[in-house]
Amino acid sequence: RAPGAVPGACTDPYKPTSSFTAKAARRASRTRVLRGTAKDRGCGVDRVVVSIARKAHGKCRVVKGKRLARRTSCKHRRWTAVKGTTSWRYRLSKKLPAGTYVVRTRVRDFAGNVRNSSARRMRLR
Repeated sequence: RAPGAVPGACTDPYKPTSSFTAKAARRASRTRVLRGTAKDRGCGVDRVVVSIARKAHGKCRVVKGKRLARRTSCKHRRWTAVKGTTSWRYRLSKKLPAGTYVVRTRVRDFAGNVRNSSARRMRLR
């Protein structure tokens, strides 16, 4: 959050965007650090969060801290804050098992506008 910035103090009609590339997902499989960017045309990016889940047998296990939670519906998402806003990173635990994960991002700007990204796959080795 920008020093002295108050969410809702600014108004704009534009939803912010957040993304990470396929290359960033491949790099994260080795380094266990996922990096991305976020931007907003209006008031600026306030917060970025990620939801990471491992899908198996029609159910999902969401990443909860350093481990996977119990199997649940894939509609259930657990959002976790990342470090940074316009250039962000999220450190994945080395305790997470290898496999394919589904990653989503959500970004909010200082006007309160929110946008969820589409899902992207990431394979951990």
